[in-house]
Amino acid sequence: LNDADAVVRRGAAQCVGLLGGLLGDDYAFKFAQAAEQQLSNPKAKEEARGAYALALGRLLQGAPPNPNQLKATMKLLMPLAADASPLVSEWSLHALLGAVEAASAHAHPHVASCLGLASTVILSDPPPSNRAALVVARLSSALIGALGASGDAAAAMQAGGKPASQLAAVIR
Repeated sequence: LNDADAVVRRGAAQCVGLLGGLLGDDYAFKFAQAAEQQLSNPKAKEEARGAYALALGRLLQGAPPNPNQLKATMKLLMPLAADASPLVSEWSLHALLGAVEAASAHAHPHVASCLGLASTVILSDPPPSNRAALVVARLSSALIGALGASGDAAAAMQAGGKPASQLAAVIR
């Protein structure tokens, strides 16, 4: 994850996710602790911070995440997605996207904060790169999909009436 080559870092992050699926929660917990130390280290290179963030997102994709693991990962990734470093921000956004896609209906408690973060990133000055903006769009779409996957949202949509006001009530 500390390699200079972006392809190697991305591949290593994907391997972390695969190992999480094979080795289970114990490995995931230990890696998350190590990643938290690396992410909070001010001396760590931005390339390594971005790779560790991406690895956390891939870790959730390796096996069905438990709610505590999802909450801890989201807590780590959210501030990184708004990081001053464009590289850390973009890779953290990719990790958030992977976490939301992996968690699906379990991501419901994080929808509002993630959508707020997505708005903050898009409206930041200087604006995000085109790649980061695309990831924010995909993240927003995944968050809305996660909201629709929740039982409360599905019940509100089936009840009829004005779906927008019903979904707003579910979000509140």
